[in-house]
Amino acid sequence: MTTTIMVEAIENYIVATLQDVTGLDDVKVFIKGGLPPGIMVPQDKYPFSEVFCGRAANDDELTGNYYEDRYVGLITFSVLTTQQANADWLEMSGERVVELESYRQVRRLVHAAVDELRKSEHRDLGALAVGDAVVVRFYITEPTYGFDLNARSNNWENFGSIPFEVEVQETY
Repeated sequence: MTTTIMVEAIENYIVATLQDVTGLDDVKVFIKGGLPPGIMVPQDKYPFSEVFCGRAANDDELTGNYYEDRYVGLITFSVLTTQQANADWLEMSGERVVELESYRQVRRLVHAAVDELRKSEHRDLGALAVGDAVVVRFYITEPTYGFDLNARSNNWENFGSIPFEVEVQETY
């Protein structure tokens, strides 16, 4: 199977889809691939998204006259806490409740992406094909969220990640 070409095609499809989603207008940059630690992202490029994919290890399975293969990946959204209105870390909402606008923004971005990618037109990534390999199923699982001191920006950031899997069949 043409793993590298399929990985690039999957990443290209997801990025092309997400950059047209109205709820993701705030995203300054969509990055294909995951940034390694130590790579600096200029603060004016936040919020940003990373989309990366890889082939699941040795998942080739012969079924009838098809090889079935699986790819896994992650879509992340990162928002700096200091880029919010008034650069406040904490916004008091009542006497005992603290809200972080960056966390709310990450959740809005993640939900916009999830809402789009769960539409039926994307269940096979628009019938994405590379040679004889065809995507037969695309699905996302529940998002996860976190808060991190990001060495890339030397600042605190909130992030949300959406894991996904892609099943591919290739005729032989």
